[in-house]
Parts: sequence; C-alpha cells; structure tokens
Amino acid sequence: MANDMQKLLFEVADLKRKSAFGSRQGTIEEVKEDKIRVNMGEQSGGGKFMSPWLHTGNHRGGSRERKFFKKGQNVMMSSPDGDLRQAEVQAYAENNQYKAPDHASNSGQDEETYQQDALRGLKTKSTFQNWLQEPQQQQGGQQGQQGGGAGGAGGGGGEGGGGDASETPQKRQPQKADPDMVQRMNKEGYLTGRVKNAGRYAAHKEGAKIKMGTDTWLVVVKGKIIASHPIVIGKDPVPDDDKND
Repeated sequence: MANDMQKLLFEVADLKRKSAFGSRQGTIEEVKEDKIRVNMGEQSGGGKFMSPWLHTGNHRGGSRERKFFKKGQNVMMSSPDGDLRQAEVQAYAENNQYKAPDHASNSGQDEETYQQDALRGLKTKSTFQNWLQEPQQQQGGQQGQQGGGAGGAGGGGGEGGGGDASETPQKRQPQKADPDMVQRMNKEGYLTGRVKNAGRYAAHKEGAKIKMGTDTWLVVVKGKIIASHPIVIGKDPVPDDDKND
C-alpha cells in the first residue's frame, strides 16, 4: 500500500513538473550567436530563474529562414515532456521595450508590417512596399503582456515586461511614412521606386521609365526609346551598387 502511494505521489509530482515547464513565458536575458537564455522570473530563494542555452524557433525545412532575437524581448518556450533543454523558443507578446512597428495601423487588419531599425515593410491586399525611415519615439504606444512568468516558487516578470494584459491598451498613432527612399509593387502590374523627391523609376508590362525632377525622363517600350531631352554622350555620374550582399 505504501509503495502504491509513493508511486502515485511520484506520478503526480512528475505530471505537475511537466505541466509547469511544458509552456513558459519569459524575457531574453542573454544572446550568443544563434542561441539565447531566457529569464523566466525569480527563484524562491532569490536570483533569476534562467533557462539553459537554447536555439530559437527558426524554420529549417523546404525553405529556410533565421530571425534574430534581442535582450529584453518577450518569448514563449514550448518544452516537450517538460524538458527545458528541448524547449522551442518563439516570439511572444510585445512589451515596453519592443512595441508594434511604428507604422502599423491601429486596426491590425488588412495589412502586415515589418520594422528593423530604419528598414520598413508594408503588405496589403494589393501593394507591397519597402522603404528606409529612421525610427521615432512613439507616445502612448500599446502595452504588451508581461514578459516573465513565475519561476521556481513564484516570481515577477522579466525586465522587458510590459503593462498588465488586463489594462485597456491606449490607442496608438501610427507613424506616417515620409521616407527618402521607397519601393512599391501593386497588382496593377507596376514596380515603382523613388529616391528623395527627384529620382524615380517605374517598370510596367508596357514598358519602363526613369524620371528626374518633373521634366526629364526616358521611356523604353517595345521597339523604341522615347526621351524628353536629346541624348548626351558623357561620363556616368551615378555610382554603382557593387556590394556583394
């Protein structure tokens, strides 16, 4: 009878461990190359409750990708059988340090946005845009969920944690795009781009155009070239992009 009770208590304890560690939230504490350590809160005896060094959850299949993570970012850890050494790490809720992209709409519908420092991206049902724009401080941004979960016998969130998820988020004001460089694709068959308000280009199924200012342009269509000014033979003043990115 005693052995059966001990076995039952052991099984309950193991189930509780697997349940507690099966899915955890936390904040990235350390980054080393393509591995990270996650702060899951405070241990009962004090100190941070840290994960082992883990790989991030990047796609490695028919197509491959790698996304980088930064200290202070909120993440979700999924651990098979409650084993943190096998945990898969995915991006989780935004926080005060890492909010939604500055140019994201408040509705969150009918578009997808991307931001990495100055690089911005916007996808809608009919248009795909990329541009460069320096980030700006946003006032009254949305508050995310808290970063760290309970660790050990309990503890607070990580240092990157945001506001309480029960709070009503403040309405954010998307940053208006006024970039020096922008490229667009749309379903009408155009690929267009501009640098500042001077240099522009457009590619269409009917032809291609280069334009400088308002009155200087060159158009190439099937069988002919059309220019706004006489062609001048001379030295090329425009630098080439010779970087091997």
